[in-house]
Amino acid sequence: MHREAERLGREGADPEQLRRDGRSTDDAHLQRWHVANADSHCGAGCTLGDIAGDWIVFALGPWMIAGATVWPEIILAFPLAWVFGIVFQYFTIVPMRENVGRLEGLWLAVRADTLSIIAFQLGLFAWMIVSAKLIWQPPLPIDSPAHWWMMQVGMILGFFTAYPVNRWLIKMGWKEKMDDRTHLAEMIEHESAMEPGRPEAPADRPPARPASGTRARPRARGRARSTSGSPETPPRRR
Repeated sequence: MHREAERLGREGADPEQLRRDGRSTDDAHLQRWHVANADSHCGAGCTLGDIAGDWIVFALGPWMIAGATVWPEIILAFPLAWVFGIVFQYFTIVPMRENVGRLEGLWLAVRADTLSIIAFQLGLFAWMIVSAKLIWQPPLPIDSPAHWWMMQVGMILGFFTAYPVNRWLIKMGWKEKMDDRTHLAEMIEHESAMEPGRPEAPADRPPARPASGTRARPRARGRARSTSGSPETPPRRR
């Protein structure tokens, strides 16, 4: 990214224009990778919540409802995924927005990620219910590799079910459009400020002292003046 900032600086790129393009949510500036980035951000929290929830269910016996562990997994994994997602979103929103306090940042994180997590978990757990009730009989145990393989397929489906929701959240301005052009603009401004130049001497800088071994040149003395401001005249000789 440093090389890209240097290249844009040499080409005379306008940092303000880069910043506007990086923050714009118009269709011309909102690319698929922006939405995929926000979707993956949500999916990271969901993945951690699902992994933690499944192993908690396994450690409890495993815990089963209606002869399957998928229902306890939903009960535990969804709130855990929501907590992880809110934490991740909080540390995305607060550093990127100015004048946002802690409580306001927490509310913005809840607003930004709740719908996204619901959409992701709908795709994921719909697949896991199909896996437990229709594909595998009896249902796969949590400690089996096949269970985690099916979980990965469900996460891919969750990515696609959450994609349109994340696009809408970015368009609404509720979720951050994570674009590197905003950082490039800051780097260009920093590089331009650090360009070598001749610094100006401060106004209150003391006069330079003569080098050692040399005498300072005495100042020329003018005629002494009286307190009234007129030059004093020497006394006449008699």
